[in-house]
Amino acid sequence: MPRPVAVLTGLVVFVLGCSDPIAPDHQVTRIEVAPKSARIWLVGDSVKFITNITTAAGTGGAGLPVSWVSRDLSLLSVTADGLAKSLKKGASTYVVATAGGKSDSALVDVPLTPCGAVAPSPLQVGQVATDIGPNGFCAADNLGAEYTLIVFNSSLNSAGTVSIEVIGQGLGTLTTGGALMAQAAFVRSTDLGRKQQVKRDTRGEAAFREAQTKTLSPRVADAQAWYRRRPARAIRVVAAPLVGDLRTVNVSMGSGCSSSRVDRTARVAAVSASAIVLNDQANPTGGFTDAEYASFATTFDTLVNPLDTQTFGAPTDLDGNGRVIILFTRAINELTPVSSLSYTGGRTMSRDLFPTTGTGDATHPGGCASSNVAEIFYMLVPDPNGVVNGNAEFTSAFVKGQTSATIAHEYQHMINISRRMYLLGLSSDKWMDEVWLHEGLSHMAEELLFHRASGLATRTNIAIDQLRSAQNSIDTFNEDMVGDFLLYDSYVAETATKSPYLQIDDVATRGATWSLLRYAADRLGDMDGSLWYNLVNSGLIGVTNLQAQLGQTGSSFQGMVRDFTVSVYADDHVGVVARYTQPSWNMRSIYPGFGDPTFTWPLVTRSLSDNARLATSMVAGGFSVYRFQALPGTQALVRATGPSGGIMPGSVTLSVIRTK
Repeated sequence: MPRPVAVLTGLVVFVLGCSDPIAPDHQVTRIEVAPKSARIWLVGDSVKFITNITTAAGTGGAGLPVSWVSRDLSLLSVTADGLAKSLKKGASTYVVATAGGKSDSALVDVPLTPCGAVAPSPLQVGQVATDIGPNGFCAADNLGAEYTLIVFNSSLNSAGTVSIEVIGQGLGTLTTGGALMAQAAFVRSTDLGRKQQVKRDTRGEAAFREAQTKTLSPRVADAQAWYRRRPARAIRVVAAPLVGDLRTVNVSMGSGCSSSRVDRTARVAAVSASAIVLNDQANPTGGFTDAEYASFATTFDTLVNPLDTQTFGAPTDLDGNGRVIILFTRAINELTPVSSLSYTGGRTMSRDLFPTTGTGDATHPGGCASSNVAEIFYMLVPDPNGVVNGNAEFTSAFVKGQTSATIAHEYQHMINISRRMYLLGLSSDKWMDEVWLHEGLSHMAEELLFHRASGLATRTNIAIDQLRSAQNSIDTFNEDMVGDFLLYDSYVAETATKSPYLQIDDVATRGATWSLLRYAADRLGDMDGSLWYNLVNSGLIGVTNLQAQLGQTGSSFQGMVRDFTVSVYADDHVGVVARYTQPSWNMRSIYPGFGDPTFTWPLVTRSLSDNARLATSMVAGGFSVYRFQALPGTQALVRATGPSGGIMPGSVTLSVIRTK
């Protein structure tokens, strides 16, 4: 019987293995290539891939051999360590990694251009492309070119906010910084140092004005009826008081008509052709003299009153004295808390334009018991000893420096309200314009005062050199214009979250509104013409009012505001056509004049890098700014999307400026 043959299974393993066999725990169960996809823009550029290996034991496969191949050797080469290099453009393929019998792949795209069907735009330096839609902007292959993208939310709905993401493809690394500003030696008046650092308390004023409007609106119709039926004796010219005369005035800063009166005795300190200046007898010591009060009255006669009435119209004369009352009272100082970074310089009380009595029934709530029934506004007083809330910074020099601009500001409020309520007879929903435009016009009054007092005309691109050309220019800038400049400074630092027609009242919104109004007037032509007067006297409110006076419809108005946003960035930075400039001011040049190296051009500008998404949210009328550069040798595509790559919101428009 034949002997059985042994089965030598162990011998097979020994014979076939060229090295030690892979232990079962080290067998590859999974291999992953990272990244899973890549895009290469230029021939000769490369991208590095790595692998993550998992073994049967759940450990990493460090040291295990990995092989790499390209499925299209004409498009990509790949080295033994996973470095893929492009050999041509216009296709895509996979690189495949294999280890221990397991494989994984990554897609590599080498497009002819990142722009796809979007035609490249060969902009020249200073050219602007606007109305760019969701497909984005394709920058032509211009060696060394740099661009700025401005994303604008054109919505006119003040409550609307949009969220977007900005992404660029084919982008290189920017080699230059932002705008450089010329150096200058602009010396500020040293005694106005606090004013350069603190801003007006717009938040407190906004809350006050909103509450006052809510209280007074139901009384408008009764007040208008009272105004129409006043007997002749109530409107005859009343003799002017004499210096030294005393009168009782309610200085309560409460918003309501039922608020307790705070009656003070005020002394007539000066009388002029158009002003009666009163000094609250409860004011702190160390205040203005009668001679200084007389100088304020003279300035009102010769400068402020002609300027504001010619610009906005004349106010009513409810008390029949043919004059406006300017009351300097500690009640204004009391509105500024100790060590506050904002202050109140003056206030107009709408309640003073209402009668004290009325029918008083439920339908007609009648007059306003707290009214002074006079054209009167209230002014800050010197307090060098800090009697009121410890604010010793309110020196005579400080208060004097801001008085004329504050009077011009408050006078616009008085004119605006009295004309709309009585001379135009507007209804209770229109007697007070929307807060942004109402305040914007008062800040325009301050700027117009600066131009009149300094002799520096609008549309002359006022820069640091003009301001330091004469001491009067420096002084008037510090006294009349620096407040608006600081408002603009706040706006430029918050352009995504603030806008010219946002229905709030804060420093940034005021800066935005003032600068848009100046831009709009400059764009209309060589003269402001009747723009300011019509805004006060049209009978319209808010955006509708501004659109009508500019002769703009919804879309053209949005286009104008879009052009304004471009001007905020481009003006005096890169040469652009007139519609993208701000002809009256060279803001960038003024910043170094403040002598503070930390006080620099604040516009937030973000740099785009290739395939990196930058997210932001913008209010209606807000905008954000992005700089980018194409990779040398290719085109670049920039676009905006909704969150997570969704469709770009319909209210968003893109503008691109070539800056280099």
